[in-house]
Amino acid sequence: MSRQDVLIETIIANTTFRRNVFNMIPEGASRILDFGSAEGGLILRLKRDKGCTGLHALEVDPRCADLLEGLVDGVWRADYEKGETLPAEYMGYFNHVILHDVVEHLFDPWVTLSKVRDLVADTGRMIISTPNIHYWILQYDILRGKFHYGPGFWHTGHLRWYTPASFVELLTIAGLKIETLYLDIPDKVSFLRAAQAKEIREVSFPPRELAHLHPDKPPVTVSYPGDIRKYYPAFFAGKLIAVCSKAPLPFELTKVTYNCGYLEGMRQKLRLDHDIFNPPKMVPLIGSSH
Repeated sequence: MSRQDVLIETIIANTTFRRNVFNMIPEGASRILDFGSAEGGLILRLKRDKGCTGLHALEVDPRCADLLEGLVDGVWRADYEKGETLPAEYMGYFNHVILHDVVEHLFDPWVTLSKVRDLVADTGRMIISTPNIHYWILQYDILRGKFHYGPGFWHTGHLRWYTPASFVELLTIAGLKIETLYLDIPDKVSFLRAAQAKEIREVSFPPRELAHLHPDKPPVTVSYPGDIRKYYPAFFAGKLIAVCSKAPLPFELTKVTYNCGYLEGMRQKLRLDHDIFNPPKMVPLIGSSH
């Protein structure tokens, strides 16, 4: 095994396996950009296990970017939030652009995503994942008065938080068409009870289906004035994953952060109207995130 192969194996072994995103990339796919690649575990696994080619990484952390040099076909350190971009020849170039746990770190995700969209080929796809603020574990802490920044979901670098509805709104404003919105559910859980119920108007944190796994957590129950059956699986999703294609930009975006009236005006024009009683279509991926 060459020195380079040993380094690739070491990076993969020490990186969380993003199984669901990995599974969404076809065998032998080419022209892939991992936007916010960190150490590169995902893109290197695509190279090793799926024979993917034309692999590129963008990472502003110089330590991670330096580590990937020579292991993939291209490494950039461009900071899109500061107006930096990839060279012109890469506009419309990539068949797959992956943003795994990136949008929650962005200062102006609406504008930044609209610029990253320009890198996608007309027939290409963007795969975007982000933590779900309605995940029951987060809600349990919030309902007990805790919003404690730290490792994991409460990472100190998280500037933005999304529910399925706000995630859909972000992607739509950024000029993306959602092909499928997945719920990344880490636990092996059955929704048979929920499916057989005539209606669901309350949810417990921890949910009834998982309470036996968390005997140390006294349940907190939230009641709603209407049926939330269609939304119920969203409480089990640690992350949201959207597979998107390019769509026409609905607005000429300039700056959204600190421009609340501008965002509200776009929201009114879009009229998406998603909420817990009228959720977007969501597809659960159960027990296979890692």
